[in-house]
Amino acid sequence: MDIHIKKLALLSYLYMLIPIVLFFFGWLKLGMGIICTIILLAGFLALYRQDYQSKMDRFHLSFKQIVICILGIFLFVWLSGAGGFFLQTDDNHCRNAIFRDLIRYSWPVRYTDGNDANLVYYFTHWLVPAFGAKFIGLHTGWLAGNILLFLWDFAGIALSVLLILYVTKAYQSVSRTVMLILFLILWSGLNYAGHAFSICFGFTSMPFDLSNNEGWLDFHVLLNGYETNYLYRGNLDAMSQVYNQAIVPWVAVPLFLENRNIKNLAFLGLCVLPFAPIPFVGIFLLFIGYACCVGYKEIRNKKIEQVKLKNLFSFQNICACVTLLPVFGTFFSMNAAVEENSASIFFAPLEAFEIQRMLILLLFYLFEFGIYGILLYPRFKKVSLYWIGISSLVIIPLFRIGGGRDFCMNASLPALYMFMIFMIGYLPELKFTEKNKYAIIACYCTLTIAFASPIAFVIRSVTEMRILNQFPIVADDLKTFRDENIETMTNFLIGDQEEKLFYKYFGKN
Repeated sequence: MDIHIKKLALLSYLYMLIPIVLFFFGWLKLGMGIICTIILLAGFLALYRQDYQSKMDRFHLSFKQIVICILGIFLFVWLSGAGGFFLQTDDNHCRNAIFRDLIRYSWPVRYTDGNDANLVYYFTHWLVPAFGAKFIGLHTGWLAGNILLFLWDFAGIALSVLLILYVTKAYQSVSRTVMLILFLILWSGLNYAGHAFSICFGFTSMPFDLSNNEGWLDFHVLLNGYETNYLYRGNLDAMSQVYNQAIVPWVAVPLFLENRNIKNLAFLGLCVLPFAPIPFVGIFLLFIGYACCVGYKEIRNKKIEQVKLKNLFSFQNICACVTLLPVFGTFFSMNAAVEENSASIFFAPLEAFEIQRMLILLLFYLFEFGIYGILLYPRFKKVSLYWIGISSLVIIPLFRIGGGRDFCMNASLPALYMFMIFMIGYLPELKFTEKNKYAIIACYCTLTIAFASPIAFVIRSVTEMRILNQFPIVADDLKTFRDENIETMTNFLIGDQEEKLFYKYFGKN
């Protein structure tokens, strides 16, 4: 099968744009929805004509590679619990309730039969399967919706895998394709090593066991009244817990690596915002850092005449800015949870950074991305995105949005995924020679430790289902937000919606 890059890019952008258009017509006033749709699609057409319409690049996949990709992606999505066909994590109690309400209620979702509140959340990922399930009916719509959700998740991961195949040239052999699939499922930080060291230094009271140990800095006493439970997610953990926020950034990152045109940065980045406002910050850091590096290089090389503002203020970038930014900016700003514990934007203030906290952070940096950075250094030391990614992963844990550590966990997803792509491209370049043998041994030892965490996650899931004698285990106790208290569900519900800026100017009453 020949994969045409322009068709792959088209499908990738449509994967993001179709749910956004559904939101425009479901939540915005009709005239506003039509105007925003026309402007956004006009921007995309300009982007596609400039960068892809005449592009003839393609790559070939053998039948064996296609089968490997299909089975690997299916396994990844299935193990995550998508659709309720394996074990689901506790976060899915709320996510299943959101998805069910998107199917049951007219859009915008307002519980006039219950608490008279509006649903406000980053639910854009569910709109296509929910829209499809609405036509099937309430009696069978839930099962059909979950099947459609599984297929929608599968489609997003498939697009990401195909883009990575092209970016890393992993399509060149079956072995490299297998390696890519293994990385997709098993990419993670060195959680076991981090946990072992944190126990030795007394940074955690959590006993060492064979769980996935993502939160290996949990259960530490507060330092000066502030938490130290920093956490970065591996791919399987992200897919299990926050798939609605992870999949679109995973499509956007290789799409950016394939085409780094400054003219498209705002358009591509803002297409992530409706799905994942926190990972959007991570995307923004990568994109703005890259744009600054490009501008600096042009100025340094005395090519000031090439530093044209129109590259940033392109038609497609402006189209995204005037539609996606005001609509979803005002929509997400209604989420009252953002204001909770937001007296400071810092995870801990400067005066709380005593020696112990700094050591904890350094340990966290080392085992979550630092060792990967060291291994990649010989190959990527002159690549600006390498340094931008490291810088973003260093500063992200220092900040917070709202309560908890959601910003740390989710804003890091784009940069971590980019480093995974770098590693997939780098490993095949390492030939086993006297000079490289220690680098190869270090890479494979590192990956063995890292990959153990998601493997343990799967083993634990299977063990839990065997103990409970239940398959699958579906996290669906909440059912609906119809009767939930607005004050205790501020992350999902708002009251007095007519007073909000979004409903005053954009949204349907």
